[in-house]
Parts: sequence; C-alpha cells; structure tokens
Amino acid sequence: MGLKCSGKKCNCLKFAFPRDIVDKGSRHVYACDPLFHAPITELLIHKLVYGDAMYTNYGDEPERVCELECQGLKGLPARHEFVGPVKIILIESTPMDYRRKVCWSAMFALALLFMGVAIFTVILYTMAFKLPFWMNLHIVVCTIGLQLFNSMGILMYSTLFGGALFLNQSSRKFQHFLLQAASVICGIAGTIMVMTSMTCSLHALSGLLGVLFAVFAAVLGPGAYFSSSSRAFGRFNRKMHMLFALPSFIFCTVCFAMVFLETKFMKWLDAMGDEEDLQNARLGSLNLLNVVDYDHQRSYCIGVLISVFAGLSHILIGAVNITVIMYSHRTTDCHSAYFTIAYNFFAAEAILSLSFVNGWATPMRFKHRRYVHIFLQLFTIIVATGGVIIMARNLEMQGTMHSVTGLLTLLLTVLSSLTGPFALKAPIRKGPFVHLLCGIPCFCSSAICLCTGLLKQDFKRWAGKHVVYMLNIFIIFYTTLIVITTLMKCVNKS
Repeated sequence: MGLKCSGKKCNCLKFAFPRDIVDKGSRHVYACDPLFHAPITELLIHKLVYGDAMYTNYGDEPERVCELECQGLKGLPARHEFVGPVKIILIESTPMDYRRKVCWSAMFALALLFMGVAIFTVILYTMAFKLPFWMNLHIVVCTIGLQLFNSMGILMYSTLFGGALFLNQSSRKFQHFLLQAASVICGIAGTIMVMTSMTCSLHALSGLLGVLFAVFAAVLGPGAYFSSSSRAFGRFNRKMHMLFALPSFIFCTVCFAMVFLETKFMKWLDAMGDEEDLQNARLGSLNLLNVVDYDHQRSYCIGVLISVFAGLSHILIGAVNITVIMYSHRTTDCHSAYFTIAYNFFAAEAILSLSFVNGWATPMRFKHRRYVHIFLQLFTIIVATGGVIIMARNLEMQGTMHSVTGLLTLLLTVLSSLTGPFALKAPIRKGPFVHLLCGIPCFCSSAICLCTGLLKQDFKRWAGKHVVYMLNIFIIFYTTLIVITTLMKCVNKS
C-alpha cells in the first residue's frame, strides 16, 4: 500500500522516542533516538488509519520503503515496519555516517588514554624529582586544570564523547561551564605560583598566552551560555567565545608539550633506569622542602595522609581551646581554661613538633624540633601548675571520673618531666622509650579528663549537647592521630 503525503516537503520534528508521540495527521515525523544505537539510529513515524491490527515485518514479506519525499532519507532501506494506528519504520544509518561515528568515538577513547598517560607521567615526575615547592605545585595544578579539565570541557559538547552520550544539550552546556571554570581557576593559580621565577622561554610564553586567552574566553563564556543560539546576538557570543577558546587550548597544549623537552625532565628520565641516580633525584612524600626522603610509594602515601590530618588537627585543637576559654570567661571557671591550654594546646603542639609531617615544624632540623618540644613542654608544666593552684585554693576536688583522670594526668606529667632528660641525652639506651611510656598515657589521660569535663551539666547547659558531642569527637580525633604518629615514629626508630 502506497503512502501519500499532503505536501512535497514534510514538516520534520526531532524528539526522543518512545517518550513523545506527535500526531501530525497524514504528515510524518522524523526523530533521532538516543536509545537505539548502531546500526539502527533513525526513526520514521507515520500516523495512518489501519485499524487496530499490528503488523511486523520479519522477512515473511518484502520490506516496504517509505514513499514520502523526506529530505535526507530518500532511498534508504527500511529495517523494521510496525503497522497499526501508528506506523513505525526503523531505518539504518548510511554506511558513511555509521563509519564516521564509529571512527570519531574510537578516536575520542584513544585520546583519553593518551591524555591519562601524559598527565600521570607529569604528576609522577613531580612526586619523584627534587623541585621547589611552588614549582611542583604549579606543575600539578596547571596539568590538572589546563589539560584535564579543559580538554574534558571541550569534549563535553560532542555527542560521540562517552561522558556526554546520555546528556541533553542543556546538561552538556552546564558540564562544559563547570569544567572550564575549574580550568581557568587552576590556570590562574598555577601562573601566580611561578610569576616571580618565570623565565623567557617557549614554555613560559605559551603558557602565559594560553592563560590570557582562557581568561578572555571565560569573560565571554556567560554571554554564550545564557544567550539563545537562535538569535544573532547569541551566535555572535558563541563565535567570539570560540575565537579566544581555540587559541587558548592550542597554547596550553604547546606549553604542556614543552615540559617533556625540559632538561630537568630529561634528567629524571635518565635517572629512572639507574638506582643510584634515582635515589639522588628522588623526592618522596611530596616533601617539597627536601627534609626527608622516602623510599617507597606506600610510605609516601602515609606521609601525605598524616600531614593532611595533622593540618586538620591544628584546626580542631583551636576549636576546642577557644570554646573552653569562652566558657571559662563567662562562668569564671578558670581551672578549665588553664588545663585545656596546658595539655590540649602546649602539650599537643609539643608532641606534633617532633613529627616531620607537621606543617610548621617541617622546615626545622631535628635538633631544633627537639628544642621546640622542650620549650612547649615547659609551658605545659607552668600553665598546669597554675591550674593546680587554682584548684587547691577553691577546693574543687571531687570523687568523679573527671577528678580521677585529672590527678592521674598530673602524676604522669611529673614522671614524664623526670624521664625527659634521659630522652634528650640518654645515659641508658631505652631513655626515649621510657619517656614515651610516660608521655603518651599522660596525654591520653588529659584528653579523657577534658572529655569528661565537657560532659558536665554546667557545660552542657552553656554550650548545648550537640556542641559537646562535636567537641568530644574533635578531641578523640586529634588525640588518636597524635598517638598513632608518635607510635609510628617510635617503631620506625626501633
């Protein structure tokens, strides 16, 4: 049965099948369906009056070709035909179009593989080669921003890219916007890091131009994002955005390629094959001030993790101390402020000062870190003595867990102070270990004493139970971290 169309040219409308069925009378609708992958990618729907019968062609009868003069589909063989109130004909893509899509998808996947190889090589270079802190950070930030985020943001606009395959146009635009914003921020930050040490080279010049063009493209980006592509102003914004974005990507790629031609990178590649040269050129644990060298990647990961936790511990220590000081000021309970400052500030920072992953102690030599440890522990004893005097004057001793752990802390403080000189210049071999056996229980006892003090009704009434529970979690976190880092240091020495 032949099909008749009301006009020589048909009104074509794109939509996603089977979500929308459009009634166009005798006219037909053309759609690209993302749910159908190759080889069947195109769909013809005809509204015909055939009754309620459904007909499917599985080869029992000759396949019928659509006789409508639809632009771009004339002469294509029908694949499947469903006839009823709605007639559906599934049509294959042209062989040329199919090969084009397959080739582009394969090239995108291959590009992602090459991108991962190049980016990981550069990051490995920053981990394993001795470079200044800001130079290493510049390489990592610019590589991630201008090569990873920038490239992925551009690929998001292609429907053949795996990450954008199931996204609609508005979602692809939004993903492009987020990735490019992160790319520009990383590029600006990486440029500022090395601005004072920048030299006149092809690498520096191309990188600077790439960031400048990226900034201009970012300024024009919101205009292209929010304007309509159907209007002249929107099309102009998009062209101007692309006019700056394309040179930016080219310059950034040239800058990235120049890294592999640097003398330092060549030296690192040569050292990769020689164990002695590799040890001389190695920089483990991102120890960017060249204080300590690690031999294994596992040690490096542990060092980075502990350094991050140590930085977080400083924040939590400050939060606990300021809360107790505010409570002491409002309630005239001075002994709580004295003991908190003594054991949860001076003692905690004194123990952390011996760790090389502690931020402010990292540049110090080990001898100077020991001096700082002694200095802070002296302040611990002085401030704790002031708290004891206040307690003795007010006769605040009670038979509670808080009081018992407080007395135990004072006793262990005396023992730790007496064993300290043996750890400094040990007349016996196990002097540091004996000092550790007194110091760590002393610090843990002070933490338990503080936690039980925060659970008292007066403090709960003042701060609220949620704040009390939060402060206890903070105390448990940094106490556990300090104990673990100290024990790890002791085990490594032994």
